[in-house]
Amino acid sequence: MQVTLMADLEVQIEEDIESILMFTKPGTPTTLIVTVTLSDLTTLEELKVEFREAVEKLGATIFEQTEITASGREGYEVIYSPFPSIKMRQVMFIANGKSYMITCSTAEQLYDEYEETFDSIMSSFTIE
Repeated sequence: MQVTLMADLEVQIEEDIESILMFTKPGTPTTLIVTVTLSDLTTLEELKVEFREAVEKLGATIFEQTEITASGREGYEVIYSPFPSIKMRQVMFIANGKSYMITCSTAEQLYDEYEETFDSIMSSFTIE
């Protein structure tokens, strides 16, 4: 699917994306995006390699990356800045032939203010 927004700006939607949910806080640059993608990846290590390659192409700055366990599932968490003044936290899991990615982002100066909210969101996420 391809959607044209302006003469020179397009959004590409990959066919393997099963669902995307996006939540925003009005009046701030803060967003939460949950993406479920059909995936050929079968291990967390494969997911980590693919993610690192994508981040390198962006030229992003990685602040922290760790393996985590949430709701009994092993995952990969990365905190990074894809662009100046934006700070993102992404947690990724592989389960049931799908990859699950939770992305929380906000302005870098607001990140500490919303970190507890991000923690709560991450800890409440479950895959059945």
